[in-house]
Amino acid sequence: MVETQLVVPSCASIPETVGCIGCGYVGSMTMIVLAYKNPHTRFVLADCNSRVISAYKAGLPPFHEPFLDEYMAGCRKHANIDFTTDTDAAVLAADILFVAVDTPSAPISKDPLDKFKHKGRKANLQRLKEVAARIGSVLVRKFAKTLIVLKSTMPIGAEEKFISHMSRAFVPDAPEPKFSLVCVPEFLAEGTAIHNLLHPDRIIIGGSRTAGPEDLRMVRGLYNWIDEKQVIYTDAHTAQLGKLAANAMLAQRVSSINSLTPICEMTDANIQDLKLILGSDSRIGPLFLNPSPGFGGSCFKKDILSLVYISEKLGLHEVAMYWNAVVELNEYQKRRLTERILATVPSSPGEPLRVCVLGASFKQGTSDTRESSSITVCTMLAEMGTEVHVFDPKATRERFLVEAEIQGIVLTLEAAERIKWFASPLEAARGARAVVILTDWEEFRLYDYADFYVAMEKPAYLFDYRRMLNADKVRTLGFVVNQLGAAGSQ
Repeated sequence: MVETQLVVPSCASIPETVGCIGCGYVGSMTMIVLAYKNPHTRFVLADCNSRVISAYKAGLPPFHEPFLDEYMAGCRKHANIDFTTDTDAAVLAADILFVAVDTPSAPISKDPLDKFKHKGRKANLQRLKEVAARIGSVLVRKFAKTLIVLKSTMPIGAEEKFISHMSRAFVPDAPEPKFSLVCVPEFLAEGTAIHNLLHPDRIIIGGSRTAGPEDLRMVRGLYNWIDEKQVIYTDAHTAQLGKLAANAMLAQRVSSINSLTPICEMTDANIQDLKLILGSDSRIGPLFLNPSPGFGGSCFKKDILSLVYISEKLGLHEVAMYWNAVVELNEYQKRRLTERILATVPSSPGEPLRVCVLGASFKQGTSDTRESSSITVCTMLAEMGTEVHVFDPKATRERFLVEAEIQGIVLTLEAAERIKWFASPLEAARGARAVVILTDWEEFRLYDYADFYVAMEKPAYLFDYRRMLNADKVRTLGFVVNQLGAAGSQ
């Protein structure tokens, strides 16, 4: 155990029932693994989205995640997990109640008198406040104590707002409901979430002013397969900042290596050798140093922008500018790689340019397209009149366009119609002038690109923005190859 001022008891009672409000990615993944590992505890997962609940009840998770089906099957065998739209029932039944609702970036403020020019980068806690109020209204009818565990990512001090909104439902002059609250941030990576839960680098348990050592130990008891040395007991504020800072520093590494790709392209330096030079330094290490079209997903950008907002609110403008530059570099990378396609590939006279895009999810192993580099590339190409043929093993066109809209990308009807989904990569490439690899799905390495070349217009271009292929080998097939970080690719 990491050194701490807290004195944590060495044992804790086993809860009869664990509840969770929020069956999104974090809530459902965490609860399913906890239920699998705690077969004698009942788990009740609640969400207001009836479609999501129906999907889980039918054994059909609403997203793709490796090994999730197997762990759900294990929970069904234990018969210890239920899904419901009845939030009140989950609160009433739970000895420990997890809260795992979304805290996205707030809408950009249009008020010219707004004190903070980056107001839009604060976390939107509306859903968290609504859940807090709902929990408070139920706790007044409950006699047993409830230990509340906040899994949602939140700014520093947000647990006090949660307690405040919850307490507004308490009845004046009546005994106050018994509760305590801790923060346990999640560190799941989509595509490897099951492994992350089974073999975490650490579990952080941050106690609020309402929590005692026995509360921290009770939460720790649910993670019964984790070595005590991997558990960090701390306060709620440190736990909250730890989550934001971890994602910010991981994203920083991605932007750092990506910032070197145009330098390599213009100086004939080798980005792969450079990656090896940097990664072999024990002070730096090799992880998150793969050159790419940019980071994506639901967390990195959102958490950095929350850190930017916190820094500005504290008057730390230089700190805010530093972290904001990580996001700006990421957006620059996506734009410049799209502009490269348009500047490099000619279209046939009287015909629109057709481009095959391999990959819509933000990385392999997931169907999630949130903040995917593919959204920026595909929408920019489509707005310029390009027909975009997309293939992805898991991501869907419907969700892709929804996420584009959430990002504030307003596509004309004509541009949206130019983005077409295909059931096979070869069909997506047929008639295209260029193939662009945007997601690092392992199967993209295994395709017979000779078949692609035959089906494409000539000259045929291949943009390997994930550096997955042997460029010399692909050139022998006839492709004009453009590889990220390689000379001649600027």
